Amino acid sequence: MKLRKPFLDHLEDLRWILVKVFVTLIISTGLMFYFAPHLLEIVLTPLRHAVGDAELSLRTLRPTSGFLIGLKLSLLFGLMLSLPVLFYFISYFFVPALKQKERRFLIPIFLFGALLFAAGVSFCYFVVLPLVLSFLWDYTEKLNLANDWTIEYYVSFVVGLIMVFGLVFELPVLVLGLVKASILTPEFLRQKRMYAVLGIVILAAVLTPPDVISQILLAVPMLLLYEVSIWAGKLIKK
Repeated sequence: MKLRKPFLDHLEDLRWILVKVFVTLIISTGLMFYFAPHLLEIVLTPLRHAVGDAELSLRTLRPTSGFLIGLKLSLLFGLMLSLPVLFYFISYFFVPALKQKERRFLIPIFLFGALLFAAGVSFCYFVVLPLVLSFLWDYTEKLNLANDWTIEYYVSFVVGLIMVFGLVFELPVLVLGLVKASILTPEFLRQKRMYAVLGIVILAAVLTPPDVISQILLAVPMLLLYEVSIWAGKLIKK
């Protein structure tokens, strides 16, 4: 008979997992910091496509802005680079609570989560950002205002939007975990679909900038992912 771990032992396991996650993020961020100029060019590419190089002129307001921007970009790209490793470390905290047959599905599930995060980031970068930036730029000009954007606010806007889409695309993993834990059922998700639609619309309005384009572009994938979660939940129950 397998003995249960004391509570303090679980806390010790959690502490070491958090240390590994923190060290991994530090290493990946440090590696990405070396490529900060190239990362900035990647982040500026959607804006270049939206408004053209001729109109693009971003500036900084503080002496430390360049360093902080490089650090922020390094952290974002370092997180994306190390995400599969982070999921691997986190999974070890849940391994003792799983049965032997369930453990073999753990790594595929976390890899699936990493792929969903990458899909959300890619969708935001290649589809959402060019449309949203073009709309915001053109609308400002229609108001006869100058688009004198600062690099600090632009990078914060882009990084925030990318993280929102990456995390929102993890919805199937969250729902499937709750279904597997018998907290939710596919039937419950199907019956509460209308409430879910309303909640998704509200959430999209809260998480995105105050423009209709980005709200629609976030709400539609979330609705599709919700339907995918119902279908996948049925497969898990079977």
